[in-house]
Amino acid sequence: MSLIAFGLWKTVSRSTDRPSSRLMAAAVVLAAIVFGIGHLPTAASLYGGLTPAVVVWIVAGNSIGGFVSGWLFWRRSLGAAMIGHVFTHVVFVALSLVVVIA
Repeated sequence: MSLIAFGLWKTVSRSTDRPSSRLMAAAVVLAAIVFGIGHLPTAASLYGGLTPAVVVWIVAGNSIGGFVSGWLFWRRSLGAAMIGHVFTHVVFVALSLVVVIA
């Protein structure tokens, strides 16, 4: 996300000494979408291919998580984003175990 924010800042707001909140929000959204798209190869191997429904599900679901992590990184710290990401995985693993056991 920081690379996207830096690139946007240097191409869009060259005259300012720091990126605006709108630019940072755009960087968070763009990075979240890239994060979601980055999960498609794993989804393709897990599901044996990609249907439009799988693509939407994977990109949307991971983009939501990417948005939250990006916001935490921007507003709090890298550590907060990492803890949020780990916590998300812990919750999903716990839910998958409940579904398997039930």
